[in-house]
Amino acid sequence: MNGLVKYKTEIEVKVLAPSLEELLRDNLGTMNNILKSGGCDNLDHFDCQMSAEISADNATDLLVDFLSDILSLTYMHKNLFCNVYFSELSENSISAHLYGKWMDGFDKRIRGVSYLGTHAGRNGENIWESHVIFDM
Repeated sequence: MNGLVKYKTEIEVKVLAPSLEELLRDNLGTMNNILKSGGCDNLDHFDCQMSAEISADNATDLLVDFLSDILSLTYMHKNLFCNVYFSELSENSISAHLYGKWMDGFDKRIRGVSYLGTHAGRNGENIWESHVIFDM
């Protein structure tokens, strides 16, 4: 017997926020919840602090690079970076301090953040909107 087996290899996320800062934070929180459901809930301390410097030509590339860099740090240091402080933030650059919590494992593995189909910017109502595709 032959048949087609359907397997979803991506998760698509849409986020609306009043500012670019909140858009980045909300996308980071969503990525963390995919990796470890509730992993950033009830924090009483952070185990790790890292810095990230990111430059890009536009808000979409900035968002993808931001999430991709944090995803790499997440796997490298086995941390969920639950909090971020932006010392510099524009549509073209980020200087951020990341605060993480060690994890002994993740619920799901994200292979990457896709440039294809991902976008970020202000919508017609002047609200920041993003559509992010996580490759699983």
